[in-house]
Amino acid sequence: MLEILFPPPTKRLLGFSLAPVIFFMAGLGLAACASSSPALPTSGPAVSLNGGTGTTITDRITLPSPYSKITFTYQGQHNFFVKVHYKDPSTGIMVRDGLINAIGNYQGTVFVASKEPVLFEVVADAGIWDGRIEGIEKTESVSWSGRGDWVSGFFTAPMNSEWRIAHTGASNFMVRTFCLKGPEKWVVNEIGIYSETIDIELAGNPCVWIVNADGDWSINLQK
Repeated sequence: MLEILFPPPTKRLLGFSLAPVIFFMAGLGLAACASSSPALPTSGPAVSLNGGTGTTITDRITLPSPYSKITFTYQGQHNFFVKVHYKDPSTGIMVRDGLINAIGNYQGTVFVASKEPVLFEVVADAGIWDGRIEGIEKTESVSWSGRGDWVSGFFTAPMNSEWRIAHTGASNFMVRTFCLKGPEKWVVNEIGIYSETIDIELAGNPCVWIVNADGDWSINLQK
């Protein structure tokens, strides 16, 4: 996933659709029926990005790992959009998926996975921004808390378990899991305050949590 100090809550555009991770994963050749946990690939060096006001389209970038996280920081009072461009492995056509859609200062971490090089389209109406791309490593944690957009490390948890998930923000709150041997699973898609204990089947360890939020949140495995 990083200890991050987040700025005041970001104003978000309601109704923004974040791209399902499955589009990125289509070219990774995952073995959903494998009986043992797959080994995580070794991560390469982190990649840094930066820019200012206007539209920036990066060169094609090979991610540090096929499973990577990107921490973006934006200092400005207007729109900040980030999209990733990648080649659809089934058609060979370049497509675009949205990663961030914010208004005002932003700091958060988002998930991108691809074997093939990708490029990023960043639109900052007024302000400066930077990004850091890193491979996702393993973690022993099974409970987390934070603020804003975030990605966990790869963790191992009971296949069928209860999780307490909470959010105190006023806008979008979306939680997904992605497991190396299983499909992406949408767990929460709400607006505003949320607090529930829910049963989740995490078939295909190890897995990551992917959170999109504008406020404080927590994810806790229930004993």
